[in-house]
Amino acid sequence: MEELGNILPSGLACLSVVDPAMFDSAVNTLTDWTLESLNTQSAMRQPETPFKVRHLKMGIKFAGQILVLYENLTTKLLVCGLETKSSKLFFRMSFSYQ
Repeated sequence: MEELGNILPSGLACLSVVDPAMFDSAVNTLTDWTLESLNTQSAMRQPETPFKVRHLKMGIKFAGQILVLYENLTTKLLVCGLETKSSKLFFRMSFSYQ
């Protein structure tokens, strides 16, 4: 996942020109991945605590990379509730440290 943010811009740009239908499919997949990566319930299904933390840490990093990647993808994520999911994640994390 760490390298994905580096290769996505050129890959999506090429895909949007070569195969617009596949590009739309890739955008849908990235939307699903981003929302799932910020899902605390999904993170809690990980077998060990370090994996749970890594799931959420990478989810936050991945979401940040995706949001600056492509304007229509950002809009789609906002429509799908990214703002709500990230706010809930922030509040859950802040209350867990008290």
